[in-house]
Amino acid sequence: MDTSIKDEVYKDFKESMSKINFAKYNPTSPEFEVALFTGLMWMILNESSEGNETFEKETEEPSDDIGEEIYGAKKYFQKYLDTKDENFKSLASDELRHAMFLIKRAYNKPIGNEERSKLKNYESDIAQVNEQIKSN
Repeated sequence: MDTSIKDEVYKDFKESMSKINFAKYNPTSPEFEVALFTGLMWMILNESSEGNETFEKETEEPSDDIGEEIYGAKKYFQKYLDTKDENFKSLASDELRHAMFLIKRAYNKPIGNEERSKLKNYESDIAQVNEQIKSN
């Protein structure tokens, strides 16, 4: 991010703040809203460029659906262990079924060795969690 853009937005923010009469300000006034939105934009610009590239990465990279399903299964299984509520155990099994469905779909597409290896690792994770669910 070009620092001159951030500096310009910050300058605009300071200018808009000077237009607010804080002795009698109204949070719904146009002056207040301009300062608020300009300040928020400045914060977003800072967040997205302070070596904290998560803002940019989230918009560029899609999430890993299979990994999320496996994570959800582990989370629900842990809740089952904590509460002994069978519904959480069922939810964990459902998440694993979802993950297996997604894996089967992934195998139906042309994939490279790296993706195939990743899917095999997922299958191994699923087998481990399934074994834990069955043994409890």
